[in-house]
Amino acid sequence: MKKRILSRTIACALAASLCIAQASATYYASPKVDAENPFGLFVFSETITRNGKVRYPTGFEKLVSYTHRAGSLVDISSTYNTFEDLYSAFSAPEENEKLAALKHYKSLEDEGTAVFTNKSHLAMMIGANPSGDITLENQLVVSGRKAQLGIDDVNEKITLNLQGGIKVTDDGTLVIMNDQTAQDLRNMNLEIVLGDSIVVEDGGSLLLQSVDTLYSVNEGVGGMPTARNTIVAPEGKPAIVVDDGTVNVSHQTFERADGDTSNEPLIQVKSGEVSFEPSAPQSSETGLPEFSNGHSGLVSEQFNFELDNGDSTAPAISVEEDASVTIKTGDFSSENGTIFDLADGATLNLEGGTISNTGDKPAIHADSGATVILPEDPNAIQITTSNENGQAIDLAGGSKVQKGDTTITVGADGDSYVDNDGSIILGAGSSVTDPNGTTELPNGGSVDQDGDVTQNALPAESISLNQTSVTLYSNTTPNTVQLIADVTPDNTTDSVAWSSDNEAVATVNESGLVTAVSNGSATITATAGNVSAACTVTVTTYTSGGGSSDDDSDPTYSVTLPKNVKGGEVKTSHRYAEQGNTVTITVDPDKGYELDELTVTDSKGKELDLTDKGNGKYTFKMPGTRVEVEVSFKLIETEPEAPAFADVPASAYYADAVAWAVEQGITSGTSATTFSPDMSCTRAQIVTFLWRANGSPKADGANPFTDVSADAYYYDAVLWAVKEGITSGTSATTFSPDATVTRGQTVTFLYRAAGAPAVSGGGFADVAADAYYADAVAWAVKEGITSGTGATTFSPDAACTRGQIVTFMYRGVQ
Repeated sequence: MKKRILSRTIACALAASLCIAQASATYYASPKVDAENPFGLFVFSETITRNGKVRYPTGFEKLVSYTHRAGSLVDISSTYNTFEDLYSAFSAPEENEKLAALKHYKSLEDEGTAVFTNKSHLAMMIGANPSGDITLENQLVVSGRKAQLGIDDVNEKITLNLQGGIKVTDDGTLVIMNDQTAQDLRNMNLEIVLGDSIVVEDGGSLLLQSVDTLYSVNEGVGGMPTARNTIVAPEGKPAIVVDDGTVNVSHQTFERADGDTSNEPLIQVKSGEVSFEPSAPQSSETGLPEFSNGHSGLVSEQFNFELDNGDSTAPAISVEEDASVTIKTGDFSSENGTIFDLADGATLNLEGGTISNTGDKPAIHADSGATVILPEDPNAIQITTSNENGQAIDLAGGSKVQKGDTTITVGADGDSYVDNDGSIILGAGSSVTDPNGTTELPNGGSVDQDGDVTQNALPAESISLNQTSVTLYSNTTPNTVQLIADVTPDNTTDSVAWSSDNEAVATVNESGLVTAVSNGSATITATAGNVSAACTVTVTTYTSGGGSSDDDSDPTYSVTLPKNVKGGEVKTSHRYAEQGNTVTITVDPDKGYELDELTVTDSKGKELDLTDKGNGKYTFKMPGTRVEVEVSFKLIETEPEAPAFADVPASAYYADAVAWAVEQGITSGTSATTFSPDMSCTRAQIVTFLWRANGSPKADGANPFTDVSADAYYYDAVLWAVKEGITSGTSATTFSPDATVTRGQTVTFLYRAAGAPAVSGGGFADVAADAYYADAVAWAVKEGITSGTGATTFSPDAACTRGQIVTFMYRGVQ
């Protein structure tokens, strides 16, 4: 029987007022395609303007401006008979005779440069259903560019056979999404049958959404979606392999080929990030789905996401070390197989939706070292299973569950899991850490939906006292002795209860302090659970000869404790002891403190030997004189933790650089919880970063800049940078501290700070040999600080972000 995993992923932000039919954004112009030439190559994501050279019959030439609008055919002739021809034009436009003729001229004397290259943003759209199969034998590669693949206004299913699979890499973005212009195209469906996997590599981004706009037709606010696009996995391989790239998925179907019983997952996340998103409208400017804009709203249940795992027993989605998957919404269900399998170091972020397994396996398995993040609102998500114990999420020892500011570390012993009600059942050795501290669960326990922790009972096995008999005096002060109970195991949940069988002779308080009342004998009992221990107390009258009126016992000597101890508590087993008795000292530091010094001296000032018995207990032999105990505690010194920035995911290329910059004091973020890695950096900020990285030397010399005040945070940094020849300002009297620093300026500052070493080479089309930053760019590439924004571009005039700058600096010191 097939094991189906169905997710109705909530889709499309539609305002509550939109209860009538809504047309699409109509991103693509009507293509000049037909059944004979059904494939069109379109301009995608950005409009291109070029100067074309026109020659009149008279021989007169002039430059004429042409606009290739985003959403229009690249050229009236850019329709093709086969998908092979379409992909050939997409992958190498400069080698296509017609497309290569589309040139841009700077002047009439200019030879012109090709407008469309293998880095141009283009869309491969199917505008009619051809009579034969649609097949591409080679691998479809998207690198260093934005691209779209889909159907344009065809209200039926079209199958595309990609025998070589797909690779998205090196700053490439591929959107697999159809475009509709008519009101009712709900049968539009692109089925992609893979002969090899879709691989999303470092820097690659894959966006899967079946259609550009979902619309409302007599279905309430939610509307009626088109059919889902379908991706059929290659036999024996995953449909998608994410290898340090990013993938956004919405309103899709993934399925195995008929008869494929492979143990490979449908989606394998080796590294990088995958997010299952609400459907989002297409930007009229970029052509990309706007997942990040927070679109949400009332939607139809027909917007869904489906995984058909066939007869395979493999997990539908495997998440490996350092990879992460986010579920923002949806309804995932399975009849048998585990849906998510998390390896050591993997992260699953559950923000909402429903995940259920109607079979005997958990919906989610988290291996040791994996992290499952649950929403703080227990109603935001529901995770269930039909197995006997209701183990919806299976938690291996060493895995973690994070819920708000609470982190749960799973112990190695016993079964640990999240049950159908959202309670977290924990085995022995687990712990729960929140802002109030850490609660150890030596025998296991549970955390309910509200975050309340319950510890499982750990019965006491045995108990003993530091003394089994003792003599006290009714006429001395103090007339007490401290009994100490040693209970095993030391982490038992049973507390010790104290009692006296004759309180007319001696009493005992809740901490074991025995006080003499009158002459006689009493038995003091300490009880923990089902075990107990006793001490016989004899109370008599003390005489000056060291004896008593009715006892010839040996003389006792006082044990004096210090007063007003800061940072902890100290107590002893005896307040009086005979010579040769073993006295136990117990020290208990306050939270954040530790024992500094502990000494015991006799009446002549001689320091006695102490034996460390562990767990804060020390013993000494009582001499034949009184003794004094001295103790001091000190604060535990801890290294301050670097702030955890919410906008710096652990998998981001700049994560290590940000941590290094904060640790070195180069920057501390834009707030306590944000670093703003994508924010443009100013000239003042970058020279300040460099100045701090070089030890923040005191500035000297005159300030030539009228826009740099002496009280500005960057004053010393600017003067230092000028003195070191790193920059000379934007003019003789201005530095322009608030101007955005460019990539060219950034590598130049770094290059000069490194001493401007001799360098040769180049290779970027947009870096002229005589540019002031040319040597700096060559040096930065040679040193591995940056590799440019594309194979042939460096983008020297592009703004440099905070994340890029600290990464450049970090790589420079490695």
